[in-house]
Amino acid sequence: MDLEQLRQKWQGLDSDHSLDVENISYINEVKTHSRIGRLRRYFAVMSVVALLWVALFPIVLWNMEVPRFIIIYGAVFFAVMGVMIIFVYRSLKVLDPGRQTVVEALQTVCRVQVLRRIHRQVGYLMALPLLAVMIYYFYMISMPMFYGGLAGAVIGLCIGVVNDRKASRLIASIRSELEM
Repeated sequence: MDLEQLRQKWQGLDSDHSLDVENISYINEVKTHSRIGRLRRYFAVMSVVALLWVALFPIVLWNMEVPRFIIIYGAVFFAVMGVMIIFVYRSLKVLDPGRQTVVEALQTVCRVQVLRRIHRQVGYLMALPLLAVMIYYFYMISMPMFYGGLAGAVIGLCIGVVNDRKASRLIASIRSELEM
């Protein structure tokens, strides 16, 4: 195929498939549903993980020299976090831009943002004392355990911040698409 044939085929392409307003709104709706689906899956997995740690936390720390109140407080912490994540997940289940008006969808997104903010603040308030006491007792038990606890706290904080930023960006992009 030479250049002239390629040029003729290029000019002969059918240009009737132009994007109109309906196609653009459909594409935006598909993108929005994709983001909502990702957020739903993320919060479903996070709720399962948090509720799983309600049972695993006592099992992991039971045979160590850690006081029982730390084990109970840790299990309560993960239970509260799991329940709060379930609230966010349930708010996302209600979000359906295809069936809701734009105002209702925006209200739902705002409710999700408020629930996440409350979840984050309660999580920090509950996690900081737990981490401080755990690291203190790890220090009393052994130095390798202390260093492992510090490393785990730093790594967990980094993972949490990255996941939180990703979820925040997804929610913000859904909100900005709804506000268009």
